[in-house]
Amino acid sequence: LKDYPTALGGLGYTYARLGRRAEALGVLAEMDRRAAYGYVSAYNRALVHLGLGDRETALTWLERAADERTYVMSYMAVTSILDPLRPEPRFAALQERMRLTNVPRSTGAT
Repeated sequence: LKDYPTALGGLGYTYARLGRRAEALGVLAEMDRRAAYGYVSAYNRALVHLGLGDRETALTWLERAADERTYVMSYMAVTSILDPLRPEPRFAALQERMRLTNVPRSTGAT
């Protein structure tokens, strides 16, 4: 997985949620190394910080992801992985900035 830059965020998030903090921090360090010579998505960095429970830093990276116009940010209104951030005023402001405030969330029921 570490050979796929887009998988790093999910990998770091998973490590963090499993309580494997050292490995999650290792993923962030790998992202830093890769950023020295190429693009590393701010969204993926946000996921790792979210998994670590660092909401403020996760929101900072999500704001950067919006600035980068990272395509995955178009799903921020509906993706459940970001649910812990929904009560945060910065999250609501970011959703408003991206004009995603009236996007209905799926209940999962069909």
